[in-house]
Amino acid sequence: MFTKKINGFNVAIIIIITFLIVSFVVCKKTKKDVPLKLASGEVTAESPVSQPDLAREYPFVLIAGSKLKMYTHSMMRNIPDLHELMPKNLLEINPVAAKKLGINDGDIVRVESLRGSIRSYAKVTKSIDPRVVHLYHGFEESNCNILTDHKAFDPITGSVGLKSSLCKVIKNR
Repeated sequence: MFTKKINGFNVAIIIIITFLIVSFVVCKKTKKDVPLKLASGEVTAESPVSQPDLAREYPFVLIAGSKLKMYTHSMMRNIPDLHELMPKNLLEINPVAAKKLGINDGDIVRVESLRGSIRSYAKVTKSIDPRVVHLYHGFEESNCNILTDHKAFDPITGSVGLKSSLCKVIKNR
């Protein structure tokens, strides 16, 4: 283990607790207008802060690429019992945002970015910020990669903007 005891205290635990306290204080003070930043400290290429005009047309920040516990990337999706747990991709959207768009839980929606659009089913949930929507990774018929920009990446980590693409959500009529 990477821990050391000083005066009977575990240093790793002290560091973690300190980090959590500092994070809580910083987030509480700056929660409203925190720009999406890369590891390099630059604001992401596509965000409400870096491109406010684009954000008027595409008002949501898309979080894409989260993985489900029962799958390994796209493997094991052909196992019927696992497929039954979540047979289709769900767009998680806050109730306040959903109400403004006339979207109810289970509605078919179109999620659109500068790069393309996909169809998904709405999952209205309070667990997400009203400015953000979320799609899972690994659904062929609702592929979130179509919406993200693989050319915009952090120069330090090489990570693409899977958590910072702008999008809009439209209820299918």
